[in-house]
Amino acid sequence: MTRRTPLIALSTLVASSLLYLFAQQHTPVQPAVMDSPSTPVSRMDEPAWRGRFEGKQKIAQRTKQVDLLFLGDSITHNYERADPVPSLNYKPVWNYYYGDRNAFDLGFSGDTTGNLLWRLDHGETAGMHPRLVVLLIGTNNTSTRHKDWSAEADASAIEGIVSKVHEQMPEAHVLVIGNLPSGQSEWKTGMTHQINSLLAERYGNNSIPWVSYIDISSTFLKNGQIDNDLFVEPSKQPPQGAVHPTAQGQAMMAAALEPTIARLMHVAPKPPMPAQSQ
Repeated sequence: MTRRTPLIALSTLVASSLLYLFAQQHTPVQPAVMDSPSTPVSRMDEPAWRGRFEGKQKIAQRTKQVDLLFLGDSITHNYERADPVPSLNYKPVWNYYYGDRNAFDLGFSGDTTGNLLWRLDHGETAGMHPRLVVLLIGTNNTSTRHKDWSAEADASAIEGIVSKVHEQMPEAHVLVIGNLPSGQSEWKTGMTHQINSLLAERYGNNSIPWVSYIDISSTFLKNGQIDNDLFVEPSKQPPQGAVHPTAQGQAMMAAALEPTIARLMHVAPKPPMPAQSQ
């Protein structure tokens, strides 16, 4: 028995090593960082998104001066949309309020906070020195595919974007807009309220001199309920829950923001856009 013990030990060691190697080869590699609202995520595999990202960088390189920069998702992206259908013709709103203010639109349809963080990490604002950055992001964080993300995590991701913007463009003031109300679900509405409350707590007291916060949710409410006439989705067939403002709703949003934007840019505020121009 004594003579065979080393052989038994050696056999056991070899077997254990083989089992370990087999397990290593057949165990899926886990990502170093689990997906979260604060995880930078690329969408470069999507042709339209990639085209917009690369196109915007080329335009930015030719642009001499950006004084007013908008960062966000489809709601901001829509400012560039010109359409023969009046309710979808957003471009006149942009032209009226921001056309003479050296403004630049970096809204990307479908973006979450993680997608915007990726854009910032990959040179989207390189060379820009705006006086004011307007940030509206987060509604895609509260889609059904991200139900495992908490309001605290979403708000923290927005705070991360604010910090990164300040790091890259320290001379700019940052205006954070609270997430707009929607009519998709009670869960999304509850999440929006929680996120906005956390952002108001963080930025609403003016304790950080280079950040301001504004909640314009009341612009889209009528008798305490969401005004479906100001959103695109309720008029679709079949009707859907409200998310994207119509051109009229976008004009009302711009009008609600105008006093604050004008004050922070040290320019004269513009009167509300005439209805016939919308």
